[in-house]
Amino acid sequence: MNGNNKPSRNGVSVIDGNTVWIEGNCISNIAARCMPGAIDIEPNGTNSQIENIYVKSNYINRSRGRVGAISLVIGNNACAANNVQINGNNIEFMPTEQGVTPRAFHFKMKSSAKSNDVIVTNNTIGSGINHFFFDADSINNFILSNNTGN
Repeated sequence: MNGNNKPSRNGVSVIDGNTVWIEGNCISNIAARCMPGAIDIEPNGTNSQIENIYVKSNYINRSRGRVGAISLVIGNNACAANNVQINGNNIEFMPTEQGVTPRAFHFKMKSSAKSNDVIVTNNTIGSGINHFFFDADSINNFILSNNTGN
């Protein structure tokens, strides 16, 4: 997927799903400045389902979104996220847009519904990128391990 430097929404958006694999993609020049980023996992509401989501072995370069190259956002009026695995992704250069320093990962879980088993492992993050934003008060079993960055 190559956005050819034209503003777009996200590379991939998951708003409702069970057993979703996003694997082995090359995502470049994606996301308008006002959008989340290359891969956005963000349910539309309490009736949505975010279960068994696998984001694996993707190459992301020049994601211009304001949130993160890969984001998981569970708002106040959204369903929980269960078994989300983000593994083995390579996130390269991300330009600073409108004074916003890019992030590789953005996790915001503020729903009254508790999320379970969010696992982020073995990802590689390029230089000049903030690695993580984490703001959660409703999650059980968040694992962050073996991620490397410059």
